[in-house]
Amino acid sequence: MSLKHGRPQRTEPFKSKEDVLKIEAWKRQFQQEPDDVITFGEYFRVDSKKNEHFLAQINQFETNEENLNLTDNRILIRNMTVMSKQQLNFRVWLFGTDEFYADDEDRTKIVDFIDFDLVTYGVRYKNTGLWTYTITDLNLLYNDLNQTMKLHVGIENLSGAPKLVTSELIFQAVYESLETKKYSMV
Repeated sequence: MSLKHGRPQRTEPFKSKEDVLKIEAWKRQFQQEPDDVITFGEYFRVDSKKNEHFLAQINQFETNEENLNLTDNRILIRNMTVMSKQQLNFRVWLFGTDEFYADDEDRTKIVDFIDFDLVTYGVRYKNTGLWTYTITDLNLLYNDLNQTMKLHVGIENLSGAPKLVTSELIFQAVYESLETKKYSMV
């Protein structure tokens, strides 16, 4: 190998001090993300926690509401999953605010609702565990109008039998952020 005079050849472009500081700040910000935010490349997942969310008994046509953490206020929901120990029929309501269903129609901001019929379509892996039903390719636009980075979810029981206090009920959604990327190194 022969040596050349002048600047040595590099496989990477030269990084200035400013570039190095930006990269380090980006890494610190990434490491400080909450543990309940799981990334899948460009996708994120929001999960309810079995010991924290949807714990109450839900009788027929009653709901239980929760505010679940997101990474941004404007998202595109790709997939939704409902898992339950009981094989029931649920309806998932999405609201744009944490007021859920207000008495004043000007304040009620329903985004959409989706039925999860675990009685007809629910499956269990190897006949054990939770009844599960996933709806894919939703492409559902969601905007948290409170600007709190929360997904405002209500789950309604459509079955005649109640969802019991002792029964787990878990909601999951996979989404993409529609806001400018927080982790941009530019």
